Amino acid sequence: SRELGGLRRLPQCGAVATGDDIEAVTRVVSLLHTELERRRRAVAEAITSSEAPAGESTVLLLIDGLDALIQTMEQGPVAAGLSQTYADLTGIISDGRQVGIHPVISASRRANVRAAMSAAIADRLTLRQADAQGYAENGIAAADAQDLELAPGQALHNGSTVVQVATLVATTSPDRAPPQSRTPQSRQQRQGSAQRRLAALAGSLHGCVDPRLHTAPLPRTVGLLPSSGAERPVIGLADLTGEPFALDLRHDDVSVVGDPRSGRSTALATIGRQAAAGGAEVWVLAGPSSPLSGLTEATMACFDDGDRRLAFIDTLVELAKGPVDQSRPRLLLLDDHDLLPEHDRELVAAIQRLLPSIRHAVVGPKPRGFSSNPFLHQVRACRSLIHLRPNDARDAHEVVGFPVRWHPGLPMVEGRGYAVVDRLATMVQVSDPFQT
Repeated sequence: SRELGGLRRLPQCGAVATGDDIEAVTRVVSLLHTELERRRRAVAEAITSSEAPAGESTVLLLIDGLDALIQTMEQGPVAAGLSQTYADLTGIISDGRQVGIHPVISASRRANVRAAMSAAIADRLTLRQADAQGYAENGIAAADAQDLELAPGQALHNGSTVVQVATLVATTSPDRAPPQSRTPQSRQQRQGSAQRRLAALAGSLHGCVDPRLHTAPLPRTVGLLPSSGAERPVIGLADLTGEPFALDLRHDDVSVVGDPRSGRSTALATIGRQAAAGGAEVWVLAGPSSPLSGLTEATMACFDDGDRRLAFIDTLVELAKGPVDQSRPRLLLLDDHDLLPEHDRELVAAIQRLLPSIRHAVVGPKPRGFSSNPFLHQVRACRSLIHLRPNDARDAHEVVGFPVRWHPGLPMVEGRGYAVVDRLATMVQVSDPFQT
């Protein structure tokens, strides 16, 4: 609900997601579900080691109009991609209270809330209902509901005690209010007064949000981030947390795949520039039109075809046989790998001699289905994968090899996709090393 948007002024507010912003909704739900799983693991580990669980901050999740949100997830235009988000939300409402994540929800009718969620809610406030059936759904007998007259803001707590809900601005029941206070202008004045009081309240409060619970949408472009070492290149920002995301090249080669104009060569340049900033020796093998020609940090590079390319590969093979300075690891960047002529047996043999002898990052075609292309086999042999601009959840599943957490509403701009390390897929926005 947009009426809760003013809460973002509070220093304790981690995020606000409106119902028409599917990207924000899925991001917040995914973040809280990740936090739920982390707290569960922490409690399990503490019990196993016979220790008291560490104290955690209390998280309050406000959902205004849960029934409308459920309808969007089940019947909306993007419902097919929201099944995981719906399951995560059900888990948060059902199990979050055990680890300090407390949902507070509103709905027009209790019958519109699914049983798996409703059963986990212990306390209920029943505001004025349109008919006796609405009260009956909340366990209030028809005889009691017949003479029940609740003023605006009055509610039955757990079906028995009448309470008056507090507001930021004192209001008068419409039945008792003077005519001049019932106009749209007067309602706007009350709303404005409430926002001012909320702003004043926010200014008087002190507190902060757990850094693990901070979330913001991924930026469409990211500049080059600080380097974290030759074998730990920071390639961009991770979704949900917004933290820098680094690959581990100590034991893994990397393949970068995607459709044309997905940012594959840019990702390769980012890896090379970050590795070079950490002290690595970077070798580049690419075609004449590769953007890697602008990678000035390359120690050796070839952007030619034919005999010159073969001679360059032979030179690299001989260098790779020599001693390696552990303080300056070597990294080969192979761009346009999917454009290499697979029928050129001499070239295939040369690259097959080169790749096993040096850590490498390659750009190649999407590794799905059977293919006799020897270069595709080399892409599949890489243990780390960056899949840029996937078309949908199915496309990502086919390329990555397992179901991924799809993020409906998040635009797949150039340089955005999944980074897969040890079978863990993280949505990232890859840095543009040429951005000024």
